[in-house]
Amino acid sequence: MLDNRGPGEVKTRTARRHDEAKREFETELANDPASAQALAYLGDIELERNNLDQAASLLGKATQHDPDLRIAFLDLGTVRMQQKVYPAAVKALERAIALDPKPTDAHYRLGRVYQAMGNRAGAEKEFAVTRELHESLQNHE
Repeated sequence: MLDNRGPGEVKTRTARRHDEAKREFETELANDPASAQALAYLGDIELERNNLDQAASLLGKATQHDPDLRIAFLDLGTVRMQQKVYPAAVKALERAIALDPKPTDAHYRLGRVYQAMGNRAGAEKEFAVTRELHESLQNHE
């Protein structure tokens, strides 16, 4: 069956889901102020809403509460890249890679940061790693 919803309706439904999720994570945070997962999810919601300063704050707190929460570092790197705070983006993405070097997302994003910084060699290295990891995944399917 075809979905006849227009982009405005889809956007409204997405915003409602974000509002519901935000309330749930804020409740979790009220019960456990050190919940790195809740902080990271709230940071993701703010990132999707393009509230970059709020996203950076929440994701930074998440990484402080759980220095092994890879997704928080990955998303913090994305926020810092969008804010053009490249050294902080590199640091966050390198930490995400150190926590798990196999997913391609952090390597690709780090390559993009290096590219934005004018570090061609660094960008090429990360893009090459991204390609190798993709090829490795395809060979194991």
